[in-house]
Amino acid sequence: MKKSYLLLGLAACVTSLSAVADRYEFIAGDASVETQVCIAAVTDDKLALRKSVKQLPAARSVHRTEHFRMKSVANSLKCNGDYIANFASKYNASETYQYLNRYTRPSNRLTPTTTIRDITAKVDNGDDEKVIQILVASR
Repeated sequence: MKKSYLLLGLAACVTSLSAVADRYEFIAGDASVETQVCIAAVTDDKLALRKSVKQLPAARSVHRTEHFRMKSVANSLKCNGDYIANFASKYNASETYQYLNRYTRPSNRLTPTTTIRDITAKVDNGDDEKVIQILVASR
């Protein structure tokens, strides 16, 4: 009996989460290395992020450690107007957000907010998943 309640609850959670899920497609606004860093961060690819940061002109100095490079990038590079860690968080790239947030100054971090959404207000039972295209550019 308890198992059936658990399965019913789990099915309800999965159904409600899939009703609000959108898929994002990120398109580079230019071919700059900075934009490649933004794309790597927002697609949650930590390895590509670390490799692309090494390609930045300011990071090519032999004496710059990875810690210094990441701290510099996290506090100076903006993607679509947001600091790179905040940009990654905005699109649920949790792995790269956590990695970059370690290097981000407290004044540049996101402030925690609480939002209450009624997920039962509009339920679309169709299997059509919206693809939202985001043009990504560094500044």
